[in-house]
Amino acid sequence: MLFVHGCFWHRHAGCKLASRPATNEKFWAEKFQLNVDRDRRQTELLIQAGWRVFVIWECSLRNNDLTPLFSSVFSELQFGKALYQEWPINKK
Repeated sequence: MLFVHGCFWHRHAGCKLASRPATNEKFWAEKFQLNVDRDRRQTELLIQAGWRVFVIWECSLRNNDLTPLFSSVFSELQFGKALYQEWPINKK
């Protein structure tokens, strides 16, 4: 299963596109947390059902040359064994 997540709505950790509105902070904090929790639950359910789950974050699509991204995704889909992967790959 391949998802393309907007960094703002799905809260891409550490991403400058995942800003938080300055007004109505409580509303936005709750809204964003519900989105993150739903994404986590759905990912877990998909993996339990035998799917591999991949997330391409919006920020990774802003590069003028998408060849490296698509090559990495294609390689993981074809040869990889990861049950879950995100792009950009978070190098902790």
